[in-house]
Amino acid sequence: MHAGEGGARLPLYAVSSAAVPNPATPVSRGISVTGLGNSRVRVSNWQGDQGVALVGPGRASLLPSIHDLHKVLDRLSKRGVARAVTPALSQRDAKPFLQAGFTTHEHLHLLAFDLRNGPHGPALAPPLPDGFQLRNGHRWHEHDVIAVDGAAFESFWRFDPAALREARRATPRHHYRVITNHGGVAAYAVTGLAGQRGYLQRLAVHPRFEGNGLGRALIQDSFTWLRKREATRIMVNTQERNQRALAVYRSVGFEPEPSGLVVLEWLR
Repeated sequence: MHAGEGGARLPLYAVSSAAVPNPATPVSRGISVTGLGNSRVRVSNWQGDQGVALVGPGRASLLPSIHDLHKVLDRLSKRGVARAVTPALSQRDAKPFLQAGFTTHEHLHLLAFDLRNGPHGPALAPPLPDGFQLRNGHRWHEHDVIAVDGAAFESFWRFDPAALREARRATPRHHYRVITNHGGVAAYAVTGLAGQRGYLQRLAVHPRFEGNGLGRALIQDSFTWLRKREATRIMVNTQERNQRALAVYRSVGFEPEPSGLVVLEWLR
């Protein structure tokens, strides 16, 4: 479940319900891609160490050039990396990647919610059922959070601890919340804030607890946190085929943006 917009640069992990299936092409494991990026191209191992590289726009304000990307892909090839994927990209940010040889793997819905005019409080989500408690996420929740994430997402798109920490660092400010049930984590969300724009960086509910309104409660909590910090808009994306997530977002007031996002891939 996640976000970004037209010409706006998206946080690197602005993807949540986009699930990429396991690679069809076998790839080697244990390959480090540390040091292969630059200010315009950010490179890391996908989910820590799977022989797949995550390649996205760097932290510089300018998009990478085709030359920048060709250099990175050449270095990846020499390291033995057989596949690279991108984070969710706007149509603008995807252009140089497509020109450098990446292809479209999956299209994502991009949705936005106007925090100045949308519903508030009980109109958005009813109280949590007995036994559930919404609280701040801490490092001691990490093991349970990763377990929830693993149960909620397809294998290739699951977070490991490094990816969770990266998602929390993707924007200047973030809000990390969990819903617990008898001491264990049942659901969690990471919300990011950059300027007046909010991003629902990650939202996961353990399948065992679906249907209890936990997702809506986390969304309401995200809206409240962002409004207190004078954010005006929050973005989220989800897979085109994930009709359940899309229905939840539409039910709380998110509206589709004219252009969506894409996840791209490169195969050696």
